[in-house]
Amino acid sequence: MGLDADKLADFLSRECTVKDGRVVNRASGRIVRAVLPVHLYGHPVDIDAVLEVAGRYPLAVVEDAAEALGARYKGSAVGCHGLVSCLSFNGNKIITTGGGGMVLTRDPEVAARVRRLTTQARTDALEYIHEETGYNYRLTNLQAALGVAQLEQLDGFVESKRETAAHYRELFRGYPASPWPARRRGRAPRTG
Repeated sequence: MGLDADKLADFLSRECTVKDGRVVNRASGRIVRAVLPVHLYGHPVDIDAVLEVAGRYPLAVVEDAAEALGARYKGSAVGCHGLVSCLSFNGNKIITTGGGGMVLTRDPEVAARVRRLTTQARTDALEYIHEETGYNYRLTNLQAALGVAQLEQLDGFVESKRETAAHYRELFRGYPASPWPARRRGRAPRTG
């Protein structure tokens, strides 16, 4: 499930070329700047394999961990391997603030840029001077408090999801077309 590193490698080698330190799609001429593996339904992508392929090219890895908060990959939290990871706190996620999300990174320059863009890219805290387009993507204090309170209960939420998945797995046992993706060794899905 998720991004197949072998298919990614095939696409990059067949459909792209590296020109002036950038990956360029041969057919469209567009620059490819990043790879976006999506950890879907709590099931982690084989991120080591994706990172290995992306590492052969000047590409960033941006993890979409919106549906995998609480999942683990080889003992570490999903969303901490790429340059940037994105989480969602939309109403259908494991924790919710009613909307919004979070960007995770260990890169101080990326973190500063994200903070700058999410606070309307103002160059002066007192004046409304903008050197580039920015946005007001901050959570309200109330939304943030709700999210933090739920984050403190994340382990319990994950366990509840696993119990629900186990219940459904039991109900569907014996049916030839099982709707459940297989668990893979070394990757612990959030939902079973």
